Formats: sequence, C-alpha cells, structure tokens
Amino acid sequence: MVKSMTSLFSSVGQISKICVRAIMISLAVLMIISAPAFADSSSTPSKWKFDFGPAKSFEKGYISVPANLAYTQERGYGFLGLGPDGYKEDNRSDGFVMLEGQEIKLQQVSLKSNPRTVDDDAVAVTQPDLPIRFAVNVTPNSYYKVKVTLTSADPQKDSIVNLFSEKRHFHLTEKLIPAGTSLSYEFNVNVQDVYSKVTGTYVDTMLNIAVSGENAAISSARVEQLEHGKTLWVLGDSTVNDQLAPLPYFRLQNYSGVGQALSKYVGPDIAVSNHAESGLDDYSSMAHFDQFKDRIQPGDYVFFEFGHNHKTDGPTGYYNGISYYYDYVHSKGAEFIVVGPIDRHRAYQYTAATNKWTSTLDGFSAIGKQYVEEKVAIGATDIAFVDLNGPSLAWYSQLCELLGKEATSTDYYFRGVQGGSVDGTHPNDAGVDHFAKMFFEGAEAIVHADPQTPQAKVLAGLLRGVRDETPYTVPASITSLGHAPNSAYPQPYVTPVSYPLVINNVYMDDSGKVLSMSVTKQGDLTTYGRGIVEVYKANGELKGTAYANEQIDNTIEGTQIVTFTTDLTLEPDETLKAYVMEFEDQPGYPLTDKQLADFYIP
Repeated sequence: MVKSMTSLFSSVGQISKICVRAIMISLAVLMIISAPAFADSSSTPSKWKFDFGPAKSFEKGYISVPANLAYTQERGYGFLGLGPDGYKEDNRSDGFVMLEGQEIKLQQVSLKSNPRTVDDDAVAVTQPDLPIRFAVNVTPNSYYKVKVTLTSADPQKDSIVNLFSEKRHFHLTEKLIPAGTSLSYEFNVNVQDVYSKVTGTYVDTMLNIAVSGENAAISSARVEQLEHGKTLWVLGDSTVNDQLAPLPYFRLQNYSGVGQALSKYVGPDIAVSNHAESGLDDYSSMAHFDQFKDRIQPGDYVFFEFGHNHKTDGPTGYYNGISYYYDYVHSKGAEFIVVGPIDRHRAYQYTAATNKWTSTLDGFSAIGKQYVEEKVAIGATDIAFVDLNGPSLAWYSQLCELLGKEATSTDYYFRGVQGGSVDGTHPNDAGVDHFAKMFFEGAEAIVHADPQTPQAKVLAGLLRGVRDETPYTVPASITSLGHAPNSAYPQPYVTPVSYPLVINNVYMDDSGKVLSMSVTKQGDLTTYGRGIVEVYKANGELKGTAYANEQIDNTIEGTQIVTFTTDLTLEPDETLKAYVMEFEDQPGYPLTDKQLADFYIP
C-alpha cells in the first residue's frame, strides 16, 4: 500500500513537472510573440508604441521607457548621452555633440497622482539646454510615420519646447505648451544612408527624436513603418546640410543648414532627407546623389541649392552641372526644384546710407533661373525655381532697419561663439529657420501669381499641408546686450588649444611629389583655411610652394583631406614645412595673416 502510494505521488510529481514545463514553454512562446522586435530581428513589426516615465505605470500595449534607460542596439531603443560614457555616441546619430565630462541626466515625472494612461507620466529634461535624445533601432533606408506627445515636467507651469528628429531636423521651435496641457505632433521620417566625402557611406540604423526646452517633457511616441512615402530630398553645401550642435544647446552658437529647417514647414506627409555636405559644388555632390537616387519615387521632390563653392568655375560651371541631376530625377517621375543660394553678410556688402546689401552670389540665382526657364520652354512640367538670394539680402536690410543701420545687425542669425567672431557665411539655427520660411513663402508667391504655370503646379504639390509655423526671432533680451556674440552667448564647453587645426600628415607619391594633406579640427574655427606646403633645398633656400585645391572647411568636425595639383617634389636632401592659413570668403579669396595650424615638419 505504501509502495502504491509512493508510486502514485511519484507519478503525480512527474505529471506536475511536465505541466509546469509545458506552462513555462507556453509563456516563453507568448513572450517571444508579444515582445517588441527591432531592426536586428527578422520579424520586425510595423508599429512600436513607447510610454515614457515610471515603469510601474506604463499602459498595456506600450513599451516602457524609464528615464535611466540608455540606448543599446541589442535592446533597440533608449536614450543617448546618458552616463559618463554618453559623450562617446557618434555625432552623426542625431547631430548633437558632447565632450568628455558632459552627461545628460533625465527625470521621470508623474503628471497625475495615480498615473493610469500613457500620457499621465513622462520623461523630462533636468536642464533646458541638455535635450532628451531618444533613439529607435530601425532598418536602414526605411520610411516611418511618427507621433509624439509633449507636455510639461511640472504641470502647474507652462513649457517652452523644441522638437527635432533625425540629424537635428527642426519641427518645433520655442513652442509654448500651456500649463496642464499636452501637444501631439505628427511627422514623417525617411531614415537613409548618407555619403560623406570624409567618411564614405554612413549606414543609418537609428530613428531619432530629441526634445529640449524649459520644463519640457515627452510622454509617449508612436512609430509606424510605412512601405513608402513622399520625400523631399536635399542636395547642397555647408549652408544647406545637417550641421552639428554642441551641448549645452544654444541656437545662435552652432552652424546650421537650410535643409535642417525645411521639416518645420513642410506638410506632415512629407519627410526630409538631407544629403548636402560642407564644401560641395554640383560636381563634387554627384557621389551624394548616387547614394540615394535609385530610391527616388514618383511624386518626390529634390531641393537643389549650390553656388558658394563654385569658386573656380563660377555660374557657368554650376549651370553645366545641373543636368546630371535633373535628367535622372525626371526619369524617376519626381519634381526638381533649383534654389538660388542664400548670400553672405559681410561688411563690404552693406551700404548704410541706402540700407542696401549687394549680392556676391546672384549670378548663380540668375543662371539657375535661366536653366529652369529653358527647360519649361521646351515642355518640362517637373521643374521649378525658387530664389533665396534676393530674399536673404532683403531680410538683412530689414534687420538693419530694425536693429541699427550697420552690417553687424545681421550677426545674430549667423554662427557666433562667446569670445570669438561671427561667421560671415554660415547661418545658425535662427538664421536657417528664416531661410526655410523664405523658401516656402517664395514658392507660395509663385503659385499665387499664376497657379496654371508649370512651375506653380510643381510647387503647389509641395505646399499641400504646409505648416503655418513662425521662424524664431532673436529677442530684445539678447540684441539689447550689444553686438553678437555678446554676454547672452554661453561660454562654449571646449578644451583650449593653441591652434584650431592640427596637420596630421602630408602625403607624397613614390617620386616625392606632394599629393594631399590630412588636417583635424580640434578647436573653434570660424573661417576657411588653405593648406600650404613649402619645400626647402639643402642650403635652406625655398624651392617652391604648393596650395591645396580645396578649402579646409570650418563646418566639418574631425579630419579632412585636401589635395594638391602641383609638380613640387621633395628630394632626399630637402625639407618640407606645411601649415594652414585663413582666407577670406569673398571674391578673389585672399589669404589673411592668420595662421590656423602649427607648422608641420616631418
């Protein structure tokens, strides 16, 4: 009997173990099925929903994202810039630059005493100039619809919010969210690999959302992958590309490109994909175009703005290069928009007596317009021209009328750093906000003038759903403190260096002929540089001097390579000295007496 009972209990125990094991397997299967999958999974879902705030309060169907959750590719989502190693994040991820010693700290807040819904809690900034940097691991070259809900960290107070996506593409600038309310905002994103002349192809596996500002917080986000959607593809130079911003964020001290601000005004069903890069003209941009051209869809648009870097071939060379792009865009059934370049704002261009600014780049606008009109005249219906050159100069005059009739009245809208000078060519975030608005206003003016013209019909499509946002205006609290950069500009977080550039190497072929120079930007640089190599004979006599073909671009972070076309060679008994000198960005491009790198003597 005892033996029978023992056998029975033994059998029951075995059955129980089998049942428990079966239940555990079933639960594991359910967890695998219900768990969020990301770009590194073969079963990537089409939708993700994120609930920001305390993990204990997240809503069913949402992925919990507490404030201390750092991004990892394995997890597939999280925040960038957290922890002592957060500064090591690739600057290209979302366009913000952190240095060693900097760390972002976020806080999670409950907006109600007993959070029950996805928007009853949030993750918030702890400092208004250190953003929330959220990232999701996605498949490269894919398209998404995004909806974010923004709110206040303290629901009893208003919040002033900035919203960015991807590489600092603007969406909201100093947007007021009244106390006790929230703001939902939708936009499209096209996550695309980009080509760089410095680093080659950057494979983009990250969808980015960044939020900054006073009392700013994010409570939820929805990301839905779409098979495809409309894209505004952007090509251009350093006045157009996705520029980086150092932290703490202050919109007047960093470089910025017009392409970054287009997202603020374009309709929610069009994504902006920016493939511009510093130093390009419409010939050196071909590799950038080749990176994405096969993914252009019918109904897409290509924004094409060049001129600043056609220093040797001028408007004629620019004109001759346009067809490479237009012909291909035409073959893909997309629309091509030639944009007259924004102008410089240097003192010699301004006449206070008449409050007028002369153009240094109007030849590019004129010939770009000519190219478009020639195409339309022979029947093209997929091309248009919008000028930013004339409007940029007119705006400079308006600023001078408002802030004092002197050239420096425009400086607040161009990159400037406390203790340094203001860039005469490159705008800051505030500047490109206005230039992007000018682009859409220029397009609207063409459509209103005669909606039946071919160019108007091209632009009318782009204007559908355009957002009625206002560009940021530098407030009197800053302009009243004197010429930019004044005391309102923060001290930059940098390590002092003797020169802003360092020469790493000078490369030569087997015969000793000078080929190229490698240069790294290591400090603040507000102008262009020219690489120079001198070779001296054994007796100390100067044998010859070679000047680099390309400029060393102040808007490029890290290392650049510039080339030389010269017969200058270094023989075994000779010595070489290399250095970098500043040159002025004006016709003739004269060198100044300012040295930008220490002497390099191998």
